[in-house]
Amino acid sequence: MVAPTTRGVSRPRHAPGDGRSCSTSCTATAPDRYRPTTSFTRAAPGTHDGPLRTPTGEIPSTGRSIELEVVEVIGIRAGKIAAISNYWGSTTLMRQLGVDEQGG
Repeated sequence: MVAPTTRGVSRPRHAPGDGRSCSTSCTATAPDRYRPTTSFTRAAPGTHDGPLRTPTGEIPSTGRSIELEVVEVIGIRAGKIAAISNYWGSTTLMRQLGVDEQGG
């Protein structure tokens, strides 16, 4: 949907809460900030062969196979990578390692 502005120029209008309207206003406010230009999901398989440090203590190697879905977001500023963020589910990892929420 397109809505006229007070200057007679059309601009996109998005549903509240869909993230696009905030992104648009943030870009107008700080146009020199980096913007995520790509994101993707990938599988990250492996074997838990070493200790895993967590906020509640270290989990010793279990030898178990794991596979996480990882979302990676890459931000670009001035044509160069400015930031890389990874997101994954720690609950999924703990379940695959056989560790409950209390650390046992």
